[in-house]
Amino acid sequence: MPGQSSVTRTKCRWEHGVQIFYNGVTNETVRAMAPYWYKDDFTGLVGQVTAADVSLAWAPIDVSAAGNTTPIILPGTAATGATGVVNLLMDSGQNEAQDSGIYWADQTPLNPYNDLEIEFRLALVDAIGGNTTAMWGVEGAHNADGDTVAESAWFRVTGDQVLLTESDDTTNDESNTSTITLVASEFHIFRIDFGNMADVKFFMDGTRVNAGSTHDMTNLTAAEAMFQPIIKLDHGAVAEAGSAYLDCVAIWGTRASYRDD
Repeated sequence: MPGQSSVTRTKCRWEHGVQIFYNGVTNETVRAMAPYWYKDDFTGLVGQVTAADVSLAWAPIDVSAAGNTTPIILPGTAATGATGVVNLLMDSGQNEAQDSGIYWADQTPLNPYNDLEIEFRLALVDAIGGNTTAMWGVEGAHNADGDTVAESAWFRVTGDQVLLTESDDTTNDESNTSTITLVASEFHIFRIDFGNMADVKFFMDGTRVNAGSTHDMTNLTAAEAMFQPIIKLDHGAVAEAGSAYLDCVAIWGTRASYRDD
């Protein structure tokens, strides 16, 4: 019957004592029956993301002296195939250091020890240049140089378009190259699961990435284990293209007293 095809695709699984409903075709999470649940589909305000947007949880990362790297919320269109997307972009007409991204302005309320999971629907629209980096995941206090961020876990892509998984708990600094080469303009579902901090797991479209590698983040103290989402592109003083579409972000987790497994 009309309208039922999407319903029959919905499946569920249990993780860390939480029932999670997801699309059985795309593996996108529909809803997690967790004590903490957050999702942003970027369907509200269309236009530039600015620091004055008090209605938004997000703040822009916008570094450019002469170019335009301001994150833009686009309406959903047939071209984007989404309900609303944040366009992060490098300005290839300028030879300069540039950053374009969004984060929670160093508000870090996400505790990975509470079975945190974070999911992104994201596409690299243009191939990432050889000097450009794209990353999406979580971090502690932000720094323009991702390698100097003390606590983090994210997906990362550089000029060869090959997907990396990276984590840092101030002691264990892991960076692992996958066998996946991302194709421009193809959306994928990326998820990071902190349910086992001794083995943090990364997934793309429901399949674990770098399953043979161990991302151990157990060295995080209570004070260090506070994260915020981060999605950004950056490069040094070059003129280079690169852009990404972020369709949505979903985050969920439990509380310390909730665990029953």
